[in-house]
Amino acid sequence: MRASVVCLALVCACDKPSDAPATRVAPAPEPPAVKPPEPAKPAEPAPPAIECAKLLTADDVKQACGATVEIGASSFEGKNPLCARTLTVPHKKSPAARFALSSFKDAAAAEDWVKLQKTAETEVLSGVGDFAWTRTKDGKDVKEYDVGARKGALVIKLSVTQNSANKKAPCTLAQLTELAKVVVARLP
Repeated sequence: MRASVVCLALVCACDKPSDAPATRVAPAPEPPAVKPPEPAKPAEPAPPAIECAKLLTADDVKQACGATVEIGASSFEGKNPLCARTLTVPHKKSPAARFALSSFKDAAAAEDWVKLQKTAETEVLSGVGDFAWTRTKDGKDVKEYDVGARKGALVIKLSVTQNSANKKAPCTLAQLTELAKVVVARLP
């Protein structure tokens, strides 16, 4: 019986309100406002699938320029420029000519790049792509010919260098222009 009384006293004591001040639990803080996600930027269009080896071939150079060259990819190919090729005369180490094809997000961006290529030596060339140009640079021991053309968002550039390593350029400026016409006609 004694255990029942103690137990009853404990139950009664637990049911009494405490004299200690009540502690209040602070409400949980509001979660930070979530910013709605920004709309995704449209992805730039992927450059067209182009087989660089088919745009300009050694046979094209032979036909237009009468020169035998070996064409190979440079270490820059596949980035931008999409195509970056060197044209080397057999048994020579340094390239005698270069070919590059670059891709831009749109025709306006390509045109902006073309504007940067224009110098006092630049001459407008008609009948090749949307816009084309030629340029001859004469240096002390080097002469360079460039032909460039834009077709939509694609830009090609063909360059020939005549120097001590390449005493005879494989193509004249007129022949390089004919090659540019061949390449532009093959562009998508």
